[in-house]
Amino acid sequence: MSNKKNTEIISVKTLLSKKNLIIPNYQRPYKWSFNSVITLLNDIEKAYYDKGQNNKPIKYRIGTIILYKNKQNKYEIVDGQQRIITLILIKIIIDNNFRSTLLEEKFSNKETITKIKENISVINNWVKNKKNSKTIINYAIRNILEVLVVYVESLDEAFQLFDSQNSRGKELNPHDLLKAFHLREAVENYSNSNNKKLMKIIASKVKSWENRNSEEINNLFSYYLYPILNWSSHKNYQPFTIHEINNYKGVTIDLCKENYNYTNINKNHYEIGHPFYSGIPFFEMVDIYFKKIEEINECMKKNHRLIYELLSIYLNDEIGIEIQKTNNELINQIKENDNTIGMKYIIRLYYCSLLYYYDRFNRLDPIIVKKLLMWALSLRFDLEMVNLSSINKYAQGINSDSKYTNEIPMFIIIKNSIYHSDLYNLDIKIKENITKEHRWYRIYEILKLINKEGDNNENK
Repeated sequence: MSNKKNTEIISVKTLLSKKNLIIPNYQRPYKWSFNSVITLLNDIEKAYYDKGQNNKPIKYRIGTIILYKNKQNKYEIVDGQQRIITLILIKIIIDNNFRSTLLEEKFSNKETITKIKENISVINNWVKNKKNSKTIINYAIRNILEVLVVYVESLDEAFQLFDSQNSRGKELNPHDLLKAFHLREAVENYSNSNNKKLMKIIASKVKSWENRNSEEINNLFSYYLYPILNWSSHKNYQPFTIHEINNYKGVTIDLCKENYNYTNINKNHYEIGHPFYSGIPFFEMVDIYFKKIEEINECMKKNHRLIYELLSIYLNDEIGIEIQKTNNELINQIKENDNTIGMKYIIRLYYCSLLYYYDRFNRLDPIIVKKLLMWALSLRFDLEMVNLSSINKYAQGINSDSKYTNEIPMFIIIKNSIYHSDLYNLDIKIKENITKEHRWYRIYEILKLINKEGDNNENK
């Protein structure tokens, strides 16, 4: 498929009159907020009243639309869906005779249906409370409002444009760019094979992604998958930004053509640090790690209640652990007095080691669950101040300044272990002479309770 591209500036009236616009299955739901709709309506009103030379209205461009011409000669809306649907809703409300083939499609996404209903109400209220609103909007749509339309014949180019358009003015979240990249790879496969079944799978994976909170996806990469990837390679972890997304682009179509040995991957296997195919497998991988986190949380809640309550203090807003009501006085004291950013770093470190162990061995051995906690919490007694630098050093077992009780590169050890029980022999020490006057004495007491706590089940 060629990289041919052309552009034109057209009126909004012409845009809305197009009969062959479609919303592809890979698009996200319609989710424009109340504020976005009101801002657009106010912009339309302002454009109507702004006059140029000879008191003539000034043309007002309201954005860029990216359209991909598919094999059925229909134009898939790659970028601009939110704005187009909102403009159609506005036009329908002010003109009873207006019809749009785009809205004749059956929407299955509940969020889209809900937002359309909500925004119809918002637009109706705005129109009713503005003098001459229908005249203003109709005139603006015909004579003032315009859009830049970019037509592309390559989906690869379409998504590249989508990335750059959405990066203007603000930096996109890295997981948003990863989504766009892997959609491009998945749909490129589809466009070559014309496989309708594959397209349904793509739509299903995108729906699963969209049903998750954006912050939830960001947390998965920023606090867990990306740190583990670095520490298991003996590298420092830095905040996950758009500059690190190459780590999660996977093995692309182009790489497969090179026939490198490492591109021969078991399609159904996902493990942190191992290669995976780009496209649909990326979305499957994300689903799998969310499922693994759910399984860890369920196991901890059932078999390691005190640890689960400790995790709930620091990680409830990151990985779906419920805030626990407890009668344990020490836990309640920790909630009240020890909820620091340093402790959050340490508990994240613990959870990363737990997830990496579970990812490698598919079990949560009760002995190892406790050993990993002892290893992570040991840092709390070694340092008064814990930051990202000290977490990086501790995770890699770097102890050049002799501050740490345990000089253990835990993630490398897990990576190199053959059996799940290989970690049994790790000699984890806890700093001695932790008295009641020590700032972290409550954590020390909880650790002693956890070590005494019986386990309900054998290995998961």
